[in-house]
Amino acid sequence: MNNSIAVLSGSANRSAGGLFFSVRYLSQSIQDIGYFKVNVFSYKDKKYNEDYLLWKGVNLSLVDYFGPSNYKYSPSHLKKVLDSSPSIVHLHGIWMHQSKTALELAKKKIPVIISPRGMLDSWAIKNNGFKKKCISKLHEDKLFEKVDAFHALNEKEAQSIERLGFNKPIFVIPNGISAPQNKNIQDISYERYVLFIGRIDKKKGIVELLDAWNYFKKNNDTDMKLKIAGWGDLNLIELIKSFIKENNLNESIEFLGSVYNEEKDKLLANAFAFILPSKSEGLPMSILEAWSYRLPVLMTPECNLEGAFKNNAAIKINSSASADINDSLCKLNALSEKELKNISSQGYEMSLNQYGWDNIAMEMTKVYRYLLGGNETPASLYQK
Repeated sequence: MNNSIAVLSGSANRSAGGLFFSVRYLSQSIQDIGYFKVNVFSYKDKKYNEDYLLWKGVNLSLVDYFGPSNYKYSPSHLKKVLDSSPSIVHLHGIWMHQSKTALELAKKKIPVIISPRGMLDSWAIKNNGFKKKCISKLHEDKLFEKVDAFHALNEKEAQSIERLGFNKPIFVIPNGISAPQNKNIQDISYERYVLFIGRIDKKKGIVELLDAWNYFKKNNDTDMKLKIAGWGDLNLIELIKSFIKENNLNESIEFLGSVYNEEKDKLLANAFAFILPSKSEGLPMSILEAWSYRLPVLMTPECNLEGAFKNNAAIKINSSASADINDSLCKLNALSEKELKNISSQGYEMSLNQYGWDNIAMEMTKVYRYLLGGNETPASLYQK
């Protein structure tokens, strides 16, 4: 196997949320095809030992870093990647020091493709805008000039990239999902709860969700509960806990913290519905997971799964505003069992038919071959 891919990812453990799962499954599925050897390069985070063994099948190399964890400066990163003699470089995520590595490799005429993972939409660019302007001047703008192609998770992200004026090919390939493996995890006791699983970050609409839930419970006769599971912004986590206590919502809202493996599977298997009122996403793995468990999903258009609304596979939250979240919760509460089953079935079919990892990995392999001079134009090439 002479062709090798250098996959650059800002984290190789579950603290990265959906990025950890999507990059890992994509890398392993591409390796399984057999055309490319996959080498993944990331960093020694605080929890890197916990998930190291999950990268079986691909070569994972981790380096030490210095400074803030949202930038991760590492003088050894470039040499580590160069030593693998990559045929092509795939950068997942931007605004970090690993972009400088990708830039140096692009200068050596090694093809580079970037997956921004939602980090080039307007909301994401404005968030921490000063930091991103500084990083742009350091290396990001130069990288965007040198890069060979972009990978977008959906057409909306492709349009966001296009609007920034990059005259580069864009390939639209979604994240994927695997079917749940553990079939025997449903509880006998039935509890109606709406579930949020994800990174605790203001862009997820978590503050607005709390406000909406408080209003919803006070104005509706329902036994539904809200369970929030996740990790992230410690100040925001404290805000969640304080909000629950100050509004006497201990019986209605449960904050669970981080959940993994069987505990996470069990939460999904027993949930009544799943909610993500996000303000900005690439393509959320959490939604695909919820669909794979046949859950009715409530989400905003910013989750970039517009086909779900057209196919009645999700309940639309018009925006991340509290009033709109409340409206969607009221709609969920009013739906019949038959209507809920129809929505969850449509979502499950979407996850099964459109987001299987084998097909996604095969299409990405075609993109790599095309960037290396292949004659076959991938079907995923975005038509501007």
